[in-house]
Amino acid sequence: MRPIIQAGLAMAVALALAGGCEDEGLEGIDPGTLGSATLRFYNFVLPDTGGPAISIDVSLNQQRVYETGLGYAWRSGGHVQDLIDLPRSSTDESHLANIRVAEVDSADALVVTGVWIEKDGHYDLLATGRPASPGSHAPRVMSLLRDRSKVPSGESRLRLVHAIPDYDSLDVYFGTQLVATLAGFRSDAAATVTPAGAGGDSLTVTLTGVLPAFDGSVDIYHSSSVSLVADSTTTMVLSYRSGQTTPGGQNEAIFQYLE
Repeated sequence: MRPIIQAGLAMAVALALAGGCEDEGLEGIDPGTLGSATLRFYNFVLPDTGGPAISIDVSLNQQRVYETGLGYAWRSGGHVQDLIDLPRSSTDESHLANIRVAEVDSADALVVTGVWIEKDGHYDLLATGRPASPGSHAPRVMSLLRDRSKVPSGESRLRLVHAIPDYDSLDVYFGTQLVATLAGFRSDAAATVTPAGAGGDSLTVTLTGVLPAFDGSVDIYHSSSVSLVADSTTTMVLSYRSGQTTPGGQNEAIFQYLE
């Protein structure tokens, strides 16, 4: 496991999409034609107000443990594991991966969900929400397929993810320009911007419709030194710094770099 706070991520987990079920009509299928997908798991599950940071266990299909003790704002480590109980037809373009997320050593799951995985896709799977929260703020796994298309020369693709349940719709400013709106908790957005280089860019987040003050003590988030690289994609998750909340429910909102 690796902490991802303001760190680049190069490690990936290659998962062979080979099934373990005994479907009919599978004889003669070359397992090499089944394709693969690259998955990264991240923990952004927040505690109840005033509680300590939460670490999680992640299991794939039939409760096989994939990751144990994944701390807040950490990504999964690098190891190869076959997904089981998936369709084995070489004509299938997507497969259903069953994921179980629980607090460390807990018999009760925070969430059990199915995520569709496409061949050759690169996915960020983010556990988000709060354990005791109802409805849309309850724990859930976000599945984000990475855009691997070429970025226009000299530009940077900025991919933004909203992982704080305490905020609804948010506006994102690159410099003084409104570049994206995150339409609620668990939403994501992308923008193509021209980086200044050498950390000379600023990024600001406000409530939707609220003009930025460009001040970290006023805006939900503000940084005057965001590092973007031309001709590449940068993925950033708006979250809390420590995964803890004070009795008043306040904590510093920051962007965690996923790559």
